[in-house]
Amino acid sequence: MKNIVITGSTRGIGFSMATDFLRAGCNVTLSGRGKALAEATQRELLPFEGKYIYVPCNVQGKASL
Repeated sequence: MKNIVITGSTRGIGFSMATDFLRAGCNVTLSGRGKALAEATQRELLPFEGKYIYVPCNVQGKASL
């Protein structure tokens, strides 16, 4: 079984990739920035419950010098 991590998976290409991997039987770790989008994403993925986890994450952070 494959384990997949997808950042930005609450919409667009990331969400499409997540659903494709879930349909293929993979375990998926989803992440995104917004709570509202996360809740909507999880509602849409109810048929795959137990095959994914959602981790709130913002990878866009700016490096400070």
